[in-house]
Amino acid sequence: MKKTTLFVCLITAAALLAGCAGKKKDITVDVEGLASSLAQETVTSGSLTKAAADPQTVYFFDENSYDSGVTYRSDGSIACEVAVITCKDASGTSDAEKKFKEHVDSQIELYESYNPAEVEKLKNAVIKSAGKYSVLCVCDDTGKAESLLKEAGF
Repeated sequence: MKKTTLFVCLITAAALLAGCAGKKKDITVDVEGLASSLAQETVTSGSLTKAAADPQTVYFFDENSYDSGVTYRSDGSIACEVAVITCKDASGTSDAEKKFKEHVDSQIELYESYNPAEVEKLKNAVIKSAGKYSVLCVCDDTGKAESLLKEAGF
């Protein structure tokens, strides 16, 4: 009887865990507010300025899955940057994360040639998605970035 009860408990626990796995969080993010907070609170080696260009033109997102976004960039002397984007739906975030990773990889190659001290920031880039939102944060304080993202629901 004890073995049967244990078996039933284990099966129930496995079913409950399986039901939670793979679900995308349904959240609402203030894209401008989050991007501004990340830019101001995680970058200490310089300052970032809100970019006039749409993030789609910088990161080359699939226009069928990308909706809108905000980017903060440096003058190029430091590798720090922040991008918070909204995809049309949660399925677009995997493409966004891939494009962010490709961008970071190309920045690593670039900075290795003229400012190798910045490469570590790029290697520690924070790339996360939740719901239909994706974030890239290359910064000095990744712990603070992780904390801000957790508060936002990532």
